[in-house]
Amino acid sequence: ANGALVPTGWDAALDAFADRLKQAVTHTGPKTVGALYSPQCTLEEMYLFEKLLGGLGVTGVDSQLFRADIRPWASDLAAHHVLGLSLAEFEAQDGFLLIGTDLRGEYPLLNLRVRRASQRGAQVAALNPVRFDANYATVINASLGPDGLIGGLARLLEAVSKRRSEPLP
Repeated sequence: ANGALVPTGWDAALDAFADRLKQAVTHTGPKTVGALYSPQCTLEEMYLFEKLLGGLGVTGVDSQLFRADIRPWASDLAAHHVLGLSLAEFEAQDGFLLIGTDLRGEYPLLNLRVRRASQRGAQVAALNPVRFDANYATVINASLGPDGLIGGLARLLEAVSKRRSEPLP
């Protein structure tokens, strides 16, 4: 009250936020309201955020402060598959090496495919700066610290090189 912070419950806080947002849209118009969400949000969170604001007529919703014009090379992007596999082919793999990713938090749809693969016997190994909460079994779940990921990857490459009797590039 009067600009001071006071303890409150979620319902009251969300109601106050909704009221203020509606007032802003009503007072200045939906084209003057912009909203940013974190690129780390899940697809579900992004969808709900855009649905909420879209219901008020707000179209200025984005996840990036600065963005380059990608039109000159957009056709190349459309033709390029990030994984090089369909989701079904991805799920059919016998093993996964996850490096520097919180798959469950960042890519929930891929996480589901890894979980299903793990349940049928695929092996999952993870190398991360911190331990992430996985909902599947891992054969390795290494937390290497914020500065340890590069060194951990170098040791992994060295071990693979020795095992295959192939020199490192």
